Amino acid sequence: MASVTQSTGVVNPQYEIGVNVPVNQGKNNKPKQRINLPIPPNVIFFREFKAGETLPIHFRASGNLVEVDSSPQTLKFMRDIFVRATKTSVAFSTDQQNWRPFSQLFRGDFDLRIEQNDSDSTPHAVAELHAYVI
Repeated sequence: MASVTQSTGVVNPQYEIGVNVPVNQGKNNKPKQRINLPIPPNVIFFREFKAGETLPIHFRASGNLVEVDSSPQTLKFMRDIFVRATKTSVAFSTDQQNWRPFSQLFRGDFDLRIEQNDSDSTPHAVAELHAYVI
């Protein structure tokens, strides 16, 4: 989740946008956007994430098999990404001219594996997300 700033530069932590990406749901696993924005009519919220900027990120997993709630890690942006949210949509851009939904701009893979530490034979989980812009 990212806090979105108004074009005036005022940050309001109530404003949250999200993208829900189903995992292993068959052919209809298209990302769904989630908007929790009390946006007034005709107002657009905009946020720029510059290359090199970092953002705290929490990883959570839940279900009847596993549960994880990590302390914040750091997400580092490797290139400029722009987020624009209106009352009905969330769009992303790398150039502020071509705005696309999440699924048309980002691709990636998620890998989860169990490894064993050689020094003390302790197993540990490794989760990797490989994300890139198309």
